Amino acid sequence: MGASLKKNFLVALFILITGCVSTADHTSTIPDPFEKINRSTHEFNKSIDSVIIFPASDAYGSVTPESIRNILSNFSSNLSEPLRFINHTLQGNLLEAGKTSIRFGLNTTFGIAGLFDVANYLEIYQEDTNFDTTLKTWNLPTGPYVELPLLGPSSLRGSIGTLFDFSLNPMSSNINSAYNAIYYSTRGFDVLNTRYEFKDTIQSVLYDSFDSYESGKNYYLQRFEGVSLENSEDELFELYLNE
Repeated sequence: MGASLKKNFLVALFILITGCVSTADHTSTIPDPFEKINRSTHEFNKSIDSVIIFPASDAYGSVTPESIRNILSNFSSNLSEPLRFINHTLQGNLLEAGKTSIRFGLNTTFGIAGLFDVANYLEIYQEDTNFDTTLKTWNLPTGPYVELPLLGPSSLRGSIGTLFDFSLNPMSSNINSAYNAIYYSTRGFDVLNTRYEFKDTIQSVLYDSFDSYESGKNYYLQRFEGVSLENSEDELFELYLNE
């Protein structure tokens, strides 16, 4: 009963916030009433990328062997499995929730704290998800397009989902300062690794396209239209700490 009341409250709150600018998930686009603010945020994100993220990722990728980068990426991904389990459960997807818990158990033990993706070798593959998908499962409207500082392209629903992902994540909410340092350090390395691996495409979109804001938004809309989160290219604009 408590979960039902919480869900109803979230639905009512979201409808109140989005008002008349929200759209159904099956439309080909979402409104962009905050374009002026979004464009300013986009320029801020680009400046952070050009001054900090890109140089750091280029140095990291050039110095660190690919095998080490993959190990650190596996470790970071494994720490996010509990959050995936929570979201799969909230979505009523118990099969994927079960697979996620098995992945976490196998990789944490036999994979040495997640450094190696043992579950993948056993063909138990990761099914990525987040609270935005959970809200979509609950039939909450997408709302207008939003570009978040440091996090990049999103929607109003996605922005709310990001906040809930952070609050629900048992890893990021750990009060142990040493543990938090490890968690966020590995997330940071994962960001740098993703930026390095997709550097040519990202450079082309952000710095060579006629309108990088529209390019980023169009990419987000393509994913919004149904491109699977399992596709590695979905990490293209998720270069910052968004899990």
